[in-house]
Amino acid sequence: MAHRSDLDRIEKTHNVPRFFVEHPQVSWVLLIGVLVWGWFGYHSMPQRKDPDIPVRVALAACSWPGATAQQVEQFVTHPIEEAVAQNKTIHPGTAADYGIRSVSIPGYAYVYVQLAEDVSDVKRQFSDINLKLNALSSQLPQGAGPISFQSDFGDTAALMLTIASPKADSSRSTSVARHPVCHRDFAGREEGSQGARRTGHNRLLVSSVFVLKQEHH
Repeated sequence: MAHRSDLDRIEKTHNVPRFFVEHPQVSWVLLIGVLVWGWFGYHSMPQRKDPDIPVRVALAACSWPGATAQQVEQFVTHPIEEAVAQNKTIHPGTAADYGIRSVSIPGYAYVYVQLAEDVSDVKRQFSDINLKLNALSSQLPQGAGPISFQSDFGDTAALMLTIASPKADSSRSTSVARHPVCHRDFAGREEGSQGARRTGHNRLLVSSVFVLKQEHH
């Protein structure tokens, strides 16, 4: 095999870096396009304080006091399953997953519902199923019902409490007073400490409070 000279390699070798070096206008166009694409993607990105994770599972429960499991399954569970199956967005049942799953025990019927993964408006579909179940409640046997439909498993509630203190009086001189916090345990003993103490199955944390006062001479 004949040895190729450096000039021959330079003239006949073509690759991606050489293409962009020889065609700088293409490089600039692609760079500007990537920057515009990134700017558009950043500004169109959804912004939420908490991530939106839709819960696609709901539960329909109905009681029938005094009925056997067979009666509950025949006269309560099956009608609920048929009413739920009228919705077209139910997850197709597979060997690894379910769309409608029911449990019948004496006096109670539980029907689990799961929507398909491609459903975007989950609340609307659950509302449609709830309306169908409300219409079915009047057709149940005497003593059975009402049907309770729970679809808000993903909803959370938070309570925030804040404590504010008044501004310190500037007419007093600087002094530091240390007051250890006292805690009364389950046996009624009162003691002050810094750190942590375990009583029974609970961990009690006791800290110290530092009070700062400012004064001007």
